Amino acid sequence: MGEKRQLDRIRYNKNNIIETAKQLFTEKGIVQTTMADIAKTADYSKSTIYVYFKSKEEIYHHIILEYMTTLRDGLTTVMQEKNRAKDRYDGLCKVLIQLHEKSPLFFKGLLAKIEVSAQAMEEEPVLGEIYTVGEEVNHVIETFLQEGMDEGVIRQDLPIPPTVFIMWASLCQNIIMAEEKKEYIAMKMSLTKDEYLQTVFDTLYKTIDR
Repeated sequence: MGEKRQLDRIRYNKNNIIETAKQLFTEKGIVQTTMADIAKTADYSKSTIYVYFKSKEEIYHHIILEYMTTLRDGLTTVMQEKNRAKDRYDGLCKVLIQLHEKSPLFFKGLLAKIEVSAQAMEEEPVLGEIYTVGEEVNHVIETFLQEGMDEGVIRQDLPIPPTVFIMWASLCQNIIMAEEKKEYIAMKMSLTKDEYLQTVFDTLYKTIDR
């Protein structure tokens, strides 16, 4: 019982620190936030924070892992629930939009460089977890493309691994840009952010549709 209580305490403290960091990163910015800021706001000593996390960057990586896991689970659910390839694709886009709305700041982190060397993963195991979940996300999209090819509704000549990256980059970057450029889009295109994104999604789908 004592060991379980201790594990629960560790889990509670780590979650509290991570949630506090999320708040501060969003309010002040990641660069401007310090470990001392996190400790003060979470009501811990700075030395206590370092018991659980080696650095601010490690806390940030745990947040990115959480968002990657949410993305993976959302995409997996969509792929299991939808029958038609186009419906699965639309569901994929919706999951990405919802994740961006949850936090534009951390959504950008999904596209950021993550160190994946063996040494880095050994020093900071959360990087290995991020890599694993990222590969699982890629696998979900690879499966979507392969199943669409098998059903005869996705082009057969598509090289799957590069196409996954093209889709990933195109969808995510346009979701980010639609938010940051929504006034320009409205002025120059007479489109709302949502209308612009729907145009992006439809256009991209046409590149893989058979």
